[in-house]
Amino acid sequence: MKRLLLVIVMVTASVVGYTEETNRETNGFLDKFYQEETQKEAPKAVGEGWGWVVLRIFFYTAIFAVGGFFLVRYLVKKSAIETTDDASFIQLIALKQTGLGGYLEVVKVGANYYLLSRSGDGGLRLIDKITDKETIDYIELHKDQLRPKPQEFMNLMEMFSFVKRVDRTKYLQSQKDKLKKL
Repeated sequence: MKRLLLVIVMVTASVVGYTEETNRETNGFLDKFYQEETQKEAPKAVGEGWGWVVLRIFFYTAIFAVGGFFLVRYLVKKSAIETTDDASFIQLIALKQTGLGGYLEVVKVGANYYLLSRSGDGGLRLIDKITDKETIDYIELHKDQLRPKPQEFMNLMEMFSFVKRVDRTKYLQSQKDKLKKL
């Protein structure tokens, strides 16, 4: 037991001695390091202040944002479905509203005619391909009359029976005259 106690005291003493020696060496190194660093400090050059650091951060952020924008734009364009600018390839020939948000459409794609159903939620379904020659001839002869009118306020007013059919230019001229009289 005495031997064990003696061994423990000797190990503890050697560890304490080693720790003190290491601390002295470390403190000496740190003192020397900091002393050399303070001696090396020179006057700050232009561009070495907090203002310049913040300015550089904003500048680099702007560069990365613009670069990221153009990268995303390039990738979206590259992965987009190609479309044609030829308006005569696909034509809407006739349109009939079938209910709340539902439509029947006759569409000419190239030389073929199709009957489509469009729903209010954006769905589009093919009902049938029109192959009857008489129907196609009728559509070709009357496609100017069948083509849907653009939705304008005056066209919407024609739905009401109490609205008289008035020439637009005459109506606008009469309104202009009334305003001049005021």
